[in-house]
Amino acid sequence: MSTLRRFLGYLSPYPGLLLLVGLSMIGGVCTELFLPRLLGMVIDRGLSTKSMSAVLRYTGFLGLTAMVRAGLHYLQGYSRERAGQEVIRSLRHQLYARLQRLSFTYYTMNPTGDLMSRLTSDVHSILDFVGFGMAEMVGCGLVFLGTVTVMLLTDWRVGLVVISPIPVLMFFAFRFSSVVGPVWKRIREQMGKMTTTLQEAVSGVRVVKSFTGEHREMQKFGERNQDTLKAHLARAAIEARTFPLLHFIAGLSFMLLYAYGGRRVISGEMTIGNLLSFNWYLWGLIWPVRFLGFLISLARRAIAAGPRVFAILDSPS
Repeated sequence: MSTLRRFLGYLSPYPGLLLLVGLSMIGGVCTELFLPRLLGMVIDRGLSTKSMSAVLRYTGFLGLTAMVRAGLHYLQGYSRERAGQEVIRSLRHQLYARLQRLSFTYYTMNPTGDLMSRLTSDVHSILDFVGFGMAEMVGCGLVFLGTVTVMLLTDWRVGLVVISPIPVLMFFAFRFSSVVGPVWKRIREQMGKMTTTLQEAVSGVRVVKSFTGEHREMQKFGERNQDTLKAHLARAAIEARTFPLLHFIAGLSFMLLYAYGGRRVISGEMTIGNLLSFNWYLWGLIWPVRFLGFLISLARRAIAAGPRVFAILDSPS
């Protein structure tokens, strides 16, 4: 949590951008929730009553709302990326300034290749989270809560049935987070070691060739490269087991919707328009949870990279 709080501290100088991100995000969520309702009106008040004027009216509202949503998504995407880039620019400047003030002893104890890995790969991981993942997590949470609320207000019986698999989905998503976190930390460490080996070999190539040490250096780099491969494969194995399971659980919600919702439509307790609205809402409900696995992966990468980057800033001169 201390790493996340430190990330948030870098956003505090940009309240205007944060306000723009927040307002455009809330507006985007509202339009997302209104679109399925308009689709239901096209079906129930237009097609079902054979009223062309109603079809054209609600279709027009549907198109207008979609245009507003697109504009809000543009504002959110640009302001979010701008905030992330400003944070990383500030962080890079602080890192470079700090490196100029560190003692020779620090550079003796910390290989140049590892420092380069922190300044490039680790900083980029922080950018991915601050400039994309953090805002998306908040947005997904708002979409999730808003969708559940609208579904329950529309038809609480169908709503309760279709969201019943969601807690299981969330359990496995958070379990994935706890497992993949240490793996990303190991990947960062292996990347730093491999970059160090590469940097030392390139900077000392004249010495290596003078003593015909090419084979030894190739073997050394090969070992580092293999260790990095193993770390990435461990991460891939975890994701390969988790993501299909999340997709399967999500599919259960659609099965329940068509089975139970279809029965209510046949019995006259639910309109076809509401059933189609629920289908759209369900996509809006499941997508944030499925996307949560990717966002958690971004967060874990940033949390693993953060201490490595902040260790430079916190090092005594």
